[in-house]
Amino acid sequence: MFGVVGRALLRDALVPAGWTLAAACGLAAVVAGVRALWSEGVVVDPVTWLLVVVYAVPPMASVALPASGAVGVVSALSRWSDEGAWGGVRASGTNGRRLVPAVVALGLVLVALTTLVTMVAEPAARRATARQLAVAAEGVSLWPGAHAELGALSARPEGASADWAERVWFGAPGLVATAGQARVVRGPEDRLAVEMIDGVVLVDAGVPVRMTFEHGFRELAPASTPRLELDQRTWSELVAVASRTERSGRDASYEWSILYKRVLHPWVALLLPLALLPAATGRRPMLSVGAAAVGYLVAVRVGDQLAPGIGAPLAAAFGPAFVCAWSVVAWARWEDA
Repeated sequence: MFGVVGRALLRDALVPAGWTLAAACGLAAVVAGVRALWSEGVVVDPVTWLLVVVYAVPPMASVALPASGAVGVVSALSRWSDEGAWGGVRASGTNGRRLVPAVVALGLVLVALTTLVTMVAEPAARRATARQLAVAAEGVSLWPGAHAELGALSARPEGASADWAERVWFGAPGLVATAGQARVVRGPEDRLAVEMIDGVVLVDAGVPVRMTFEHGFRELAPASTPRLELDQRTWSELVAVASRTERSGRDASYEWSILYKRVLHPWVALLLPLALLPAATGRRPMLSVGAAAVGYLVAVRVGDQLAPGIGAPLAAAFGPAFVCAWSVVAWARWEDA
């Protein structure tokens, strides 16, 4: 179907494409793990941290899949050019157009994978990450000298011993308390509570009331559900948000453009390898890959900014249109075409 040369190109493109995808996703996972560890007010346990790292992969994969196809094709043909193999293929009467069916086949596979990731896996992963970090924030520990917000309850411990914070001051509307020891625990129905030992409570109920206790619990109000951002929403949820925005009389161009981008973006996995195929036999092929990728991202941002004025469909098409324009110019100038 693709000929001997096309099959050879696909075979040689798979390894650099795979390494590119793995490196990009691995970098995203490392960055997400570091950010989770350094997020203010969030103390993550090992399981939560591992989930945050894993959930960082789909959002990066939606960008890395199109890029990996381009890098794979360019790397393979560039190596052929450096080793002289491409010259031999050209001498046999084969030109760049004979490689198009193989590149299209690879691109269509990547389009299908990118669509699945963009439509399903990425929004679900972003939503799950936000939820995991919100749960971690709910379970914030009491650290000596650090001010902690536990719902409507403020806390500040002065010391720590094993699992307990020591000499803890608490403040809430109409209440001030101190405790010799305190810690955050899971109470009934898995709700958070503060366990306190050997303390004093001062309640302002019109007349100040002072009470002492040896052992007590104060259940914390459940955390509110994190607000869903647009990139965390499913297709149907985005449609509902955009429609609701329009019914309120406001401009929904940005919301609709996100929807259209989810449809158009996966096709870059086909367009980008085709656009960069001519660059593979040039002097600096990877520079062209980087320039095209940056240009695509800039075009997407420009489209986002212009969405209210030019309409969502046209704004969403800025990125793919840039790649198409690059492809036309590159193929027109390619001597091996």
